[in-house]
This record gives sequence, structure tokens and C-alpha cells, in this order.
Amino acid sequence: MPAWTAASAQQVVAHEYGYSSWQALTADATPDRAASVRWTERHRHYETLVDELVAPCRAGDDERFGSLGRRLRERLERLPGEPGVDADTQAACQVVAQANGCETWAALNIEVLAAAAVFPVADRPQLDAFERAHNRLGPLLAEGLSTRVAPGASLAVDTAFVDVTSYGELLLSLISEAQLMRLRAQGIAGELAIGVGSWVPTLVEQAGSHPERLAVCERLLTEATAHFLSELGGGRAEVVEGQAHPLNGLAMAPMFEMGVLIAQEVCATTAGGSTSGLVRFFYSAKTVRSLAERL
Repeated sequence: MPAWTAASAQQVVAHEYGYSSWQALTADATPDRAASVRWTERHRHYETLVDELVAPCRAGDDERFGSLGRRLRERLERLPGEPGVDADTQAACQVVAQANGCETWAALNIEVLAAAAVFPVADRPQLDAFERAHNRLGPLLAEGLSTRVAPGASLAVDTAFVDVTSYGELLLSLISEAQLMRLRAQGIAGELAIGVGSWVPTLVEQAGSHPERLAVCERLLTEATAHFLSELGGGRAEVVEGQAHPLNGLAMAPMFEMGVLIAQEVCATTAGGSTSGLVRFFYSAKTVRSLAERL
């Protein structure tokens, strides 16, 4: 059986749209074709994001959407005449497309379909290998959290699930209650994104309200993950960006980038109460390929 490549996926998408080649399709992906865009069910979150962006950014509440919201507010402020729903929506489409490295909304759709058409970035044995590797990271995180963030807490960190998903699904799942960190390790291609939920400030508060421990928790996650990556053959790890708005993570990869998502559940009980939540790790396709033979 011949190898399935990105070029193969592009050809499939081109034929799906009635074009003889990928080049012919992209040449015709102009803004006036946006009305005919067809999303796969898995990628409708782009339309949801556009819908959710417009009203807050028009009202000046762009901070909810990080750097993406700031870009849209600036664009809306430059629109001539009275604001209108159609103009605002078109502006939001353009901002979302460009944040994902595409010139138009229609071009973004093409890239999304091409990414979805490629065979999974990791097969079942590889996902199992990622899970086994992360089972070694759990105790490192648990020990650090119980000694440096919540001394005396009864704490466990276990792998909750491993899946293949798009980067966009991760980012949008984090918007309402989490921050994103990005790390890079020498010798490992790409970056690693880490989503940290609202359980962190809750744990700090229950452990005695020491605000400085929020920063300690970020350092702990960085150090434990760096140690984990070194076990996989990576060199010195560095923080590309500390905890920030999830949509700022578009600087790492476009939303349509497929990768491996691993979620580890933190369960903690302190004198002040109990809390639980997830730490999410996203490995892009590039990083997965770099690590595949080391797991």
C-alpha cells in the first residue's frame, strides 16, 4: 500500500471540491467564496469562535480573547461608517483566518479539511506509549505539589485520557477556565503546550492562601515536564511563554494542527477542602514524530 502523505490528503480535498488539483483549488480560494465554506463537524468551533468574538470586541471586552481579541478590536475600530453585523463578522473571519496563517476564511477551511484528511498522527500503540510515559510524570507532579504548593496535602496525579485531536479544540476548551504555557526542549522538534486549569488557585487558597505559590506551581510544572522530556532524550528545556491566555498559543501552531492530547487529573485534599482538575499536554504532529522512536 503506498504511503499516505499530506500531498495525498490535499488531492483528496481538491477532488471533494470538484477541482483537478490542489493548486487549482487554492488559486480559487478568494474571499467571495467564504459563503460556500463547508466545515467538517469536528471543526465547527471556528464558526463558534467568530460568533463569540464579535459582540465582546465591539463592546471593548477583548481581553476575554487574548491577542486574538485585541486584533479584532483594532480592526473593528478601523471599519468605516456605522458598525454592522455583516462587516463585523467578515472582519472576525479574516482575523481568525490570519491568526491561523491563512489569508482568507475560505483558505482556512481548505487547510482544516486537508489536516483532517491526513491519517491520525499517532496510532494506538503510540498513544499507549505516550500514556505509559506520562504515568511516570504523574508521581513527579504529585510529589512537587504536595511539598512545594500544598504542604501536607493528600495528593494524586493520574492519567485521565489520551487522544488525537486538533490544537484548536484544546485552545477553545481552555478559554473559560485555564491558562496555557509553552515549552521547548533541545533535540525535540516543535513545542509542548500545557493547559493549567482553575484548580491551581483553588488548591493554593485551600492550602493556606499563599499567593506566591501560584508562581511556584508554574515553576514546578515547568521543572517536572523538563525532567520528563529529558528522560525522553531532550536537552535543556526552556519556557517559550509562561501562563497566558489560551488563544495566545496560536503563536505555536494553527488551530487545525493535529496532535496528541494527554490529560492528567490532579486530586488534592487539604485541611481547607478538596479540589481536582486537569493538566492538559498537547504534542503537535511535528513533536509526536520527533518523540515516536523514543517512547
